[in-house]
Amino acid sequence: MAITAPTNDLEHARRHVRRNFVVLAFLCMAEPLSSTILLPFVYFMVKDFGYEETEIGAKAGLLTSAFFLVQMVSTPVWCIISDRIGRKPCLVFGLVGTAFAMILFGTSQSLPWAIASCALCGLLNGNLAVSRTMVGELAEATGVAKGRTFSIFGFCIGVGWMVGPFIGGSLASPAEQMGFSGPHGLFETYPFLLPCLFSTVYNLSVGTLTLLFLTKTGKLAEQAAHGDDGNDNDETGEN
Repeated sequence: MAITAPTNDLEHARRHVRRNFVVLAFLCMAEPLSSTILLPFVYFMVKDFGYEETEIGAKAGLLTSAFFLVQMVSTPVWCIISDRIGRKPCLVFGLVGTAFAMILFGTSQSLPWAIASCALCGLLNGNLAVSRTMVGELAEATGVAKGRTFSIFGFCIGVGWMVGPFIGGSLASPAEQMGFSGPHGLFETYPFLLPCLFSTVYNLSVGTLTLLFLTKTGKLAEQAAHGDDGNDNDETGEN
C-alpha cells in the first residue's frame, strides 16, 4: 500500500498533463485560425462594401491589420490579468470573445463595422501569449522536456495558419459556390458569414473543453511532487 498510493498519484498527474496538452493544442490553433480565415475573401468583402478597385488594396490591408494592431497592445494586459486571476479564466474569455467577434465580422455591412469587429477580436484575445505561458509552466511543473512541449505549440499554430485560409476560401459565398443560401437566404445576405460561423463553433467548442478539462498548473505540480516524493521514500525504504 505504501508503494501504490504515491505511484497512483504520479500516474494521475501524468494523465492530467497529457490531457492539458491536448486541450492547449486545440486552443493554440484557435487564434491563428480565426485571424487568417478572412484572407481569401477580404478582397471580395471590401469590394462588396462598394469601394473602387484602386481603393481595395489599402482598405483590405487596413482591415486585415486591425486584429493584429489591437492585439499587440492588449496582449501584455491579458498576461498581467492572467497573473492575477489565473490562466484558465483568461483563456475561456478569449475564446468566447473571439466567437462573438467573428459573428459580428461575418455580418459586417460596412468597412468600419468590419474593422471594429476585427479590432474587438484582437482586444478580447491574448490567448497565444497566455497559453504559451501555461505550456512553459506545465513543462516546468511536471518535468516534461520544454523542447518537446514548445514544438507541439509551434506545430499547432502552423496548423491553425494553414486551416484558417482553407476554411475561409472553401466556405465563403456558399450561395454562389455551393448553391447553399442557408435558412431564409442568410448566406446570400451575408456571403462571408459561414466561415466565420465555423470559427465561432470551433472557439466555443475549445472554450468548453478548456472550462471542463484544463487543470491549473499549481495542482499538477503538487500532484507530481507528491508522487515523486512518495517514490523517493519507497526507494529509500527498500534500500
